[in-house]
Amino acid sequence: VVPDGPALFLSRMDVTTDTLSATFEGRFDAMAPAAEGRLTVTGADLARLEPLTRLGLTGKLDVTADGSMTPDITIAATLDATTSYPALPGTPVATLLGSSARITGAVGFSDAYDRVTLDDLGVAGENITIGADGSLQGEAVDMNLRARLPEIAIVVPELSGALAVDAVATGSVGAPTLL
Repeated sequence: VVPDGPALFLSRMDVTTDTLSATFEGRFDAMAPAAEGRLTVTGADLARLEPLTRLGLTGKLDVTADGSMTPDITIAATLDATTSYPALPGTPVATLLGSSARITGAVGFSDAYDRVTLDDLGVAGENITIGADGSLQGEAVDMNLRARLPEIAIVVPELSGALAVDAVATGSVGAPTLL
């Protein structure tokens, strides 16, 4: 830790537990508050999220996020994450994603977390790619969505061929209009 005026420059901060390892490198100003840097988390066990999600999600997650936080609590991060053996019981997630999936794109939070923006946020698995661009603010949604499935028989054995879906979701989060 190196002082940089009222801020601290963290050349490296490591946290290691029996289930994950995390490293932060960057600058933190507790007076502002503001921060910028890189967070790397490896080996996170998705099953540990069970108390929050109650979905039975399993697998491992590795994440690198380059980001910043400004005094008005605006957070911006560019993500690059991979999952190993992701699964969600009762769904075709494991079949669609395969043994690993990659998550990339940018996410932003602002207006005291009331606004979320997605910029080319995507998930690419062995048998599907999904993407989103747009924003959520309060109960309002304005989002461009896309999904590509090279072979629909993976999900519906009675069908064959590729599936491409492009949609725009606008209006209320609870009852969006899909175009």
